[in-house]
Amino acid sequence: MMRDAILQPDTAHKMIMQPNCLLAVVQATPAPAKAAPGATTNSFPWAGLLVVVAIVCFATRKRSIGGWLLFFLYQVSVQALYSIVMLADWLRNSSHPSVLARYLILNGVSLLCAICLLAVSAILIVTRDPAWVRRLGAVLAAIIVIRGIVLLVNSLQLRSSSPSDILSLVFLVIYYGYFSRSERIRRVFVTKDWGQKSAQSASA
Repeated sequence: MMRDAILQPDTAHKMIMQPNCLLAVVQATPAPAKAAPGATTNSFPWAGLLVVVAIVCFATRKRSIGGWLLFFLYQVSVQALYSIVMLADWLRNSSHPSVLARYLILNGVSLLCAICLLAVSAILIVTRDPAWVRRLGAVLAAIIVIRGIVLLVNSLQLRSSSPSDILSLVFLVIYYGYFSRSERIRRVFVTKDWGQKSAQSASA
């Protein structure tokens, strides 16, 4: 599929100009391709994985690292992995230096954003330092600005915007508000008293 896109400039241009989405479980779902005679198709069950993750996040909602926070960590991890896999696939299959250069310029920023977001999130979870909550908020704010600029460029050049890119920007804004106002974030990383209230009620 990648090679077919490289052979077709219009298709390659559209694939290059579409940035990776934070909702990688939606955007990483491969498009159906025609299989060669006698070949077996192998598609990853993204929908099933999403259901499993949603159940796990709901079941762990009363834990410190659970609920929407756990779902955020899942999304960030999948996005970083997906960006790296897509970049490796382009490096392996692209035979046109100009097409590859445009892809690296436009999607290299998305890859760096995904890796940076994953790294800051991991440090926050390991250290539980409230200072990293503010840094994560700053990273999210920067990515929102970058995504907005890329979305604007796509709209001006392609005269259209991908719904998944718009949804990605919306969810980034939601997560920025989540890390700024969430009681879970405050009690887990700032006051560090998550679970103490329920424990005191049980002992009373």
